[in-house]
Amino acid sequence: MATIKIDTEKFRIIAAFEHITKVHPKDCLISDDSIYFLVDAEKIGLAIGKKGSVIKNVNQKLGKQVKLFEYSKDPQTLVKNLIPQAENIEINGEEAKVIVPQKERSAIIGRGGRNINIVKEFLDRHCGIKSVRIK
Repeated sequence: MATIKIDTEKFRIIAAFEHITKVHPKDCLISDDSIYFLVDAEKIGLAIGKKGSVIKNVNQKLGKQVKLFEYSKDPQTLVKNLIPQAENIEINGEEAKVIVPQKERSAIIGRGGRNINIVKEFLDRHCGIKSVRIK
């Protein structure tokens, strides 16, 4: 499992997220247009708020689209939380094979691989899974 390094920007964003939501995220990744948080399953509702009111406030305050994923210690469950469209998940050491419907693949991978790279980063940091293959 990779060591999670938090730079000043991430620390500031995590602090703002905690201040607004009263929820401590497990991890945070930042891209050009989005911020991704891993949050404990029992706290995700609190972070979203009634009718999404809290998460809308977070989006506004941080100035980027915020996306939340449920954290799980179990690699299989974490993959399913990160890729809800997964129909079958096989984990072999440091590799995960994920079978998804054909029509969902491009959305899962994202433009330039952006979405799948976030998934890979979270899986490497929390489960030691270095490779994710979408089939």
